[in-house]
This record gives sequence, C-alpha cells and structure tokens, in this order.
Amino acid sequence: MKHSHGNERRKHVRLPVMKNIAKPVELLLGKSTTPAPAILLDLSAGGMGLLSFIPIKEGSKVCTKIDLPGLKTNTIEGKVMWDISKEETFRIGISFTKIEDHDFNHIEKMAEDFVKCETKIVQAEHNICFPKCPYHAVCDKSIKK
Repeated sequence: MKHSHGNERRKHVRLPVMKNIAKPVELLLGKSTTPAPAILLDLSAGGMGLLSFIPIKEGSKVCTKIDLPGLKTNTIEGKVMWDISKEETFRIGISFTKIEDHDFNHIEKMAEDFVKCETKIVQAEHNICFPKCPYHAVCDKSIKK
C-alpha cells in the first residue's frame, strides 16, 4: 500500500479504538517521569496511532500502558516514526520496540478478528458477532450482540 509519504511499512493489521469515544493514554517521553497525555486512535501489534496536544519529535522514545476493555497491557516501549501537525494538534505514529509476547498476541488477535468481522459485514453474512471475540469488548458496531 502506498501513502503520500511513501511506501506502507506496517506489518500488522490495525484496529480502530472505540470509533466514537476518545481513549486517553499517558506517554512517558524519554527519561521523563511526567506523563504526556494523548488519545489512542488506532492500534496494532506493531504500533499505535495517537493524537497529542504537544509536539513529540520523530525518533523520540516513549513508554505507555494500554488500558482498554478486554486489553490491559504491561509497559510497552516504542519509537515515534512520524508526526503530522495541524494547528495545535499532532498526529503521531509509534512503532513498538518492546512489547511482551502475550500483549503482542492479544492485540494481533483483536486486529485479526476486527478485520474478519468487517469482511463478514461486507459479505452480508449472518451470525457475525460472538462474545468470545477478542475485539468484542471494544466493538461499537450496531450488530454487536
């Protein structure tokens, strides 16, 4: 996949995080102990997209924990791969550099199930939703049981 800023480098499927609800996260930047607030927009096993109200430079090292319904991670380390500013907000792409295997696998499964669900909806299949789906806890689709 190509984007205006070059070739797509993602290796993992992304999932939106609660489309209609902002999910705050706190980032620790470098060696700072003061968290910087941000809003989690999308997530994959390899990284996340954030909205920040402070600039965070490309190449910056960050740490965070993700706390969503059905997903509570241990500390994840990452690196800012890109940032786009618009007025007083900043869209940030973070690549994970250190994530525990069980957190990685859980996020990967959530993203895979999200994509499967989207495919079933497009194909007008019935019985799409099931409570044991790893994405179920954060799903806001109207078909959710």
